[in-house]
Order: sequence, then C-alpha cells, then structure tokens
Amino acid sequence: MAITRARGARESESAAPLPRAPAEGRPARTAAALLIALLLGVGAALAAMPALFRLAPTDLSRLDVLLAAERSGEPAAILVLGNSIAMCGVDGRQLTRELPGAPVALNFASTGQTLAESYLLLQDLPKGVETLVLVLPPDALFGPESLSSQKYNAFYMFGFRPDAETRQTLDTLFGRSMRDVLGASGIAQRFRARWALRELVDGAARRLLRKDLALDRATTDLQFPQPYRERLAPEKMRRAVEQQIAISARLRDEPDPAKAKLLGQIAARATAGERRLLVVLPPANPGVRAALGGELPEPFAGALARLREHPRAALLDLRKLLGEEEFIDAVHPTSEGARRITGAVAEALRNPA
Repeated sequence: MAITRARGARESESAAPLPRAPAEGRPARTAAALLIALLLGVGAALAAMPALFRLAPTDLSRLDVLLAAERSGEPAAILVLGNSIAMCGVDGRQLTRELPGAPVALNFASTGQTLAESYLLLQDLPKGVETLVLVLPPDALFGPESLSSQKYNAFYMFGFRPDAETRQTLDTLFGRSMRDVLGASGIAQRFRARWALRELVDGAARRLLRKDLALDRATTDLQFPQPYRERLAPEKMRRAVEQQIAISARLRDEPDPAKAKLLGQIAARATAGERRLLVVLPPANPGVRAALGGELPEPFAGALARLREHPRAALLDLRKLLGEEEFIDAVHPTSEGARRITGAVAEALRNPA
C-alpha cells in the first residue's frame, strides 16, 4: 500500500505543470520582432515605390512619357520644349505637314516646365533631332525657383539620372540649393515620392470635376498635347488678365542672373553638332501688351542677347501675333491661335534668318 502511495505521488509530481520561464526577456524579443517587421515593411514599400509611383496619376505623369520616348529613341527631327503655353501653342503634326520633307516633330513641353527642366531633357535627346524649338515666356527668367525637389523627384522616379555635364552646369549656376536637389540618395528619393500617392484623390477629383481639361491628351500626346477645351467666361478672363499683368510687371526688373546664364547653356547644348535652336517668345494677350507696352524691357532683352553668341540659335518674337479672341485664358492660345503660332514657327524654320 505504501508502494502504491509512492507511485501515485510520483505520477502526481510528473503531471504537475512545468515552471514558466522568466518573463523578463519577452518584451525585448517582442519589440525586436516588431522592429524587424517594421523595417521589412518599410523596405518593401521603398522597393515597390517606383512601380507605385508610375501607377499614381499626377500633374507630372507626362514626364514619364517624355523620358520613355527619349530612352526608346523615338524618331524625331524637331523637338519642342517649354511649359503649357508650348503644349497649347505648337502642333507637331502641323509642323510636319508644313515643312519640306515632312520631318517628324514632337512636342516635349510639359506643365510648368522651367528652364532647368528643359535643360534636363536636353541631356538624352534622340539622336535624330536636328532642330529644337524652345518656347520661352518672358517671365521664365524671373523668380527664385529653378528646379523644385518635387519636380526632380518625378524625373528621378521616372528613371532620369544627371550626367556629369548636367550636374556641373546646374551646380555651378545655382549652387547649394541645386546640389541638395540633385544629390539626394536613392532611398531619400523613394521616400520623398510619397507625394504622388497623396495626390491620388486630388487627381481623381480633377478628372471628375474639370471637364474643361483633356488630361489624358495632356499626358500622353507627343505632338499636340493641348490640355484646355473651353475658353474662360468674360469675367474670369478679365481677372486672369489682371493677374497676368501683375506677374509680367516684374519684367522691368533684372532677371535672375543664373537663369540668364542657363539660357546660354541651353543654347550651347542644343546647338551641339549641327543642331539648330529656335527660341520663341509666345504671343502675349492684348490686354497684357497694352498694360506693359509693346517693347521688350531692357533687362529681358539684354538676357536674350546671349543667344547671339551661338550662330545656329535664332529668336522668333510672336508677342503681337494673336488677338484677344485667340486666347483661352490670359496666356494659353486657342486651337486657332495654335494654328497661327505653329504656322509662324514653320515659316521661321523654312527661312532661317
């Protein structure tokens, strides 16, 4: 009987729960696991950002189309650069029709394209380009901003990398601010690209509400990406002209010296080899012309004088070409205005001065 009690005691002891391990290390191990999971998640997000960036429609999505066309060697003899005025004002198809030999003309203008952005696009031109047309609004040489970090982030995420000449030119002209923009690491660029995801809702709302904009055409059309469909109502037009008069008033001031020098660098790079450059001053709304006078302010005219240093560079002044009814708003031409602008550009290319 004693043996039975002893055996029962041993069985009872063996069935008893094992003592628990000390709990001191658990919080540390949990925190480490969470940190690893977080890092893995951040790493996966950064790795996926280039693909996500391309899927997010933004105001800068056109840059992806332009850079892809350059990388693919899209055949073109004439390339148009500039901002939305050039998008609305130069029809590549019409240029092709009106020039001898029907050279392919592509419109590489984009919304808000600055001189620095035009210079970036010059880096990887398709080899067949013989003529560059730069539409230069006079206010492009004024103001503090040359290349915003967000704009360059779009260039970077769409695959652009500056070569030594591009980097040296922009660093020399604009100094530390430009070095900070161009010198951000790949990880920093992917982290900055979050802005594109934040614009998803804004982009969807714009496509839904702005029926006056042809956003798909403005993004993908490589010949005439005119984004506007409807002319402003009279009262809105009056206010837009007044705003443009205020903006254009600074033409009486001295232009940014760095931007004036960049115009010379653009002329030098654009005319490398046997290429030609035509710089076009776009038509000015008659209301703006009347307020500012007909002649170019001396500071701006002086900056344009740099073009004379390059024998294959020419200037075409179209500021007085269009009437008020040929403007969609204070600066952008209608389709009829674009027809006349393109015709004048074609004439200048047929008969260089």
